[in-house]
Amino acid sequence: MLEDIQSLSKLYNGLLELAQIDLENNKITVTSLRLDELRLGAIEELTAAKRDYRIHFGYDMLTEDEEKLSVVGSEALLKSAMINLMDNACKFSNGHPATVTLSEELDSLKITFADSGIGIATEELSRIREPFYRAGNSARIKGHGLGLSLTDKIIKWHEGILQIESVLHVGTTVIVLFPRNAINAC
Repeated sequence: MLEDIQSLSKLYNGLLELAQIDLENNKITVTSLRLDELRLGAIEELTAAKRDYRIHFGYDMLTEDEEKLSVVGSEALLKSAMINLMDNACKFSNGHPATVTLSEELDSLKITFADSGIGIATEELSRIREPFYRAGNSARIKGHGLGLSLTDKIIKWHEGILQIESVLHVGTTVIVLFPRNAINAC
């Protein structure tokens, strides 16, 4: 019963976050954030809550320049998005570690979340961002189908792009791009 209550609480909080992004765009506080630090904080928070998760992280960048690692955005929203993407990567990975990589791509900062898990069927990829939609092979894994929808809204609000590549029974890679020319527009 406690597990059901916690599940409903998580669903309720997810719905509130979705509504908040839609209704309060002008009231969300934004600051300059280093994505590398935000990513590490999200990993620490998630692995403290779910000790069996294994997350490897890496850099494909050689810079320590704070400006090149920073975006302007909502710390709470971006951390929530990162935690959701890492949680999904771990949850659907069949016990394999998830990998989170920070890199640069032309005029963008790029964060890649990859797993070696159950994957998503090609015909379901177009619907996977819809609220409450869950892929057919995810029925035995807990969830409500809100996390990716919420994450997609958060990334779009920050003028980012969320791309999903997946092969059934091989794994999923989620790529988040924050265009440099749009980073300070929030």
